[in-house]
Amino acid sequence: MAAQIVVLPGQNVTPASAQQRVNWEAAVRAARSVSVRVTVQGWSVNGTVWPINTVTRLQSPTVRIDGEMLIAGATYTRDAQSGTVTVLDLKRPDAFIPEPEVSRDPWAEALEGAE
Repeated sequence: MAAQIVVLPGQNVTPASAQQRVNWEAAVRAARSVSVRVTVQGWSVNGTVWPINTVTRLQSPTVRIDGEMLIAGATYTRDAQSGTVTVLDLKRPDAFIPEPEVSRDPWAEALEGAE
């Protein structure tokens, strides 16, 4: 049996805003399920330290990803064995889509089509 998730609304909702929230929840949860940790040589790309919260392209046949990923974190290390390396924590950019706002006026949406 599939797991069920119950999300309680913080405010009044309409069928349209509930559907918008469902769509957002599904997209963000799917995106958050994909994360990759990669190790790269050096601390920088194009002369700039790997920037957090920016998008980079990942091509990795090993993990079957060829697309844009968001740099969610970076750990910079230097030692005698590995030299200077950066461990990048990458996530799908759509994992960070802001939650949709619910209208403060629950009647506004219902009355839109009534005219």
